[in-house]
Amino acid sequence: MTKRSLRIGILLVLAAAAAVAIPAGIALAQTQAQTPPPAAQAKPATPPAAPQTPPSPEAQALRAAQNITDADKQIEALKKVAADFPKTSAANSAETLILSALVRKTTADLKAVGDQAKKLAEMAGTPNDRARRTSGAAGTLLGANLMLEDAEQYAKKGLELIPDQKTWIENQKKATADQRAEILKRNPAAEFSPLPTDAEYATDYASAKQSAMMTLAQAYEKRAKNAEAEKAYTDAYNLNPKSGAAAAVKLADYAKAAKRYPEQLEYLTVATLAGRVTAASRADLEAAYKQVKGGTPADLDKMLDERFAKDAPKVEVAVYKPTKARTNRLVVAELFTGSGCPPCVAADMAYDAAIERFAPKDVAVLVYHLHVPRPDPMTSPVTVLRAAKGFYEVSGTPTMYIDGGNQRVGGGGSAQAEKLFKDYVQAGIEKRLEVKPGASVKLQAALKNGVVSVAVDVSKVAKTGKPDQTVRLQVALVETSVHYTGENGVRFHPMVVRSLASEEKGKLGYAVTPGKNDKFACTFDVAKIVADAKTHLDEMEGGSSARFGKFQFIQRMNGIDASKLRVVAFVQDEQTREILQAAFVDLSGAAK
Repeated sequence: MTKRSLRIGILLVLAAAAAVAIPAGIALAQTQAQTPPPAAQAKPATPPAAPQTPPSPEAQALRAAQNITDADKQIEALKKVAADFPKTSAANSAETLILSALVRKTTADLKAVGDQAKKLAEMAGTPNDRARRTSGAAGTLLGANLMLEDAEQYAKKGLELIPDQKTWIENQKKATADQRAEILKRNPAAEFSPLPTDAEYATDYASAKQSAMMTLAQAYEKRAKNAEAEKAYTDAYNLNPKSGAAAAVKLADYAKAAKRYPEQLEYLTVATLAGRVTAASRADLEAAYKQVKGGTPADLDKMLDERFAKDAPKVEVAVYKPTKARTNRLVVAELFTGSGCPPCVAADMAYDAAIERFAPKDVAVLVYHLHVPRPDPMTSPVTVLRAAKGFYEVSGTPTMYIDGGNQRVGGGGSAQAEKLFKDYVQAGIEKRLEVKPGASVKLQAALKNGVVSVAVDVSKVAKTGKPDQTVRLQVALVETSVHYTGENGVRFHPMVVRSLASEEKGKLGYAVTPGKNDKFACTFDVAKIVADAKTHLDEMEGGSSARFGKFQFIQRMNGIDASKLRVVAFVQDEQTREILQAAFVDLSGAAK
């Protein structure tokens, strides 16, 4: 069992029944049509690999309408989009968004809601689109708790409209060809992304059918048809258990009510490993495990680890062999991520693969956790500061840097991890390994009585001749492995940055004087770091974040295992952001 195989869990890719894939269907309508919807992303989305055709007029109009906050004004703008650009994906999406806007109004006009839901279900379009729209209408009504009998009928119809897999794929291919032909009529120079494979189309089919089943199950549940709801959830789960965590959560509740504890335990295990875990579900899981197995929470975690290792996807790598051009540079690979961030899975896996391929003397991986797009209990004030405006200015997760440059924003699910690793992480690291260091960094560190003492010598920093040249030394305290299951299913988190040294409040690191030999000393009080992180989490739960309000973390992860500590020191030019050289000391003695 490798380190990596324990780290990445099953990513749930189950779209909500009422979701409208606007970014895929509209914003990229010029280059890609009728492709499987991407996994949910934390903003900003993955940038395209190559220059793309500018957004079409209908895409721009739709986006402008979406940005209107007043429901009535938004409805009028969306109606105009549908009227101005008929028979386009923008018109389809506008009609769907009109229904969503209608149910958001303070006093819902039930006749208008009903008429729009009917219009949406009966609109022309591809057979697959009609199935999605009909289920989507049901989901919107269910979400607003309106017209539940009608919602049930739409949910049934939406599921019935989904054909067999072969027909679904044929429909998708025809729709893609038709839309691309239409785009070429308007813009013969338009460029398109590669066509999806049959396997990707098949995944899209399974996701659409499972989503429609879930919508029907929710309709039954809303109408207190519990037997029908449980059967529909079971059908959704059995269609594809690996993406059935949402159904598993519901089935666990039914099993608990019926005192079918072995079933409850299995469903909660599946849901937990897929990231569908809350403080309440964790408590239920522990209770079910004790009822069935008689074990402790520690025994439960061991069982989860074993299941996780068995099912976890991974990126296979070979050990790096230095080339003749290899210098004595230690590359710093930084990742800003979130445990509740679905597209961070690919980035997390890619950086895990880097840890497997490269020795610590080759690459120092630094992982900063942020409250993006959900609260993350491994976040601390210093990780927020490292990402803050004024330096990297990280605006979304995942965001990656190799030696301070080569920024990459966006990731994907586990299927995208291998390509991300090979094209970006591996390629970027190996290129930098052959670049001569721009400084010399000598590091000493020791842990005694809960305090890490650090001494750093920095020399050979060349002057650039720029009057505003600013170089700083950064010193990071890293926990090499943290055990926690976030909402994205990642269970093991490597190289978590717990603290960064600072000589003044609000500014990380120490000023380095180019052309001189500088000596620095600092300490990390582990107990204080833990206490400061706890205060940060307390404040977050208490509502210090206007975005999240009051909530409860699944688990508190401010504690630090002192047997898994590493210190990384690196010198960075703050004008170019280039990291000139780095050094590390593994305080656990486990370095390769």
